[in-house]
Amino acid sequence: MTVTAGLMVSFMMSALVLAVLHFQAPRFGLMDHPSERRKIHRRPVPLIGGIAIFSGLLAGAISALTLETATLHGLLGAAVILLVGGLDDRFEVP
Repeated sequence: MTVTAGLMVSFMMSALVLAVLHFQAPRFGLMDHPSERRKIHRRPVPLIGGIAIFSGLLAGAISALTLETATLHGLLGAAVILLVGGLDDRFEVP
């Protein structure tokens, strides 16, 4: 598969995950509420961007069949960032 096709798969997967999770986010408690002073939004917003980006990266890597060591290390790093970001959103880590 070409790089262009891999990018298209990544884009389409990210868009699909965003479309699905946007309406499911309140049900799963994936919302950020403007309760603190440092929040600049006035309405609750879904916390789904990281999930969508990681899904796109994973789908692109799998579709391009480039599961080499460097790719796996990059995906592992992205998974750690997703996990830390999720824990921060859930427990408001300072």
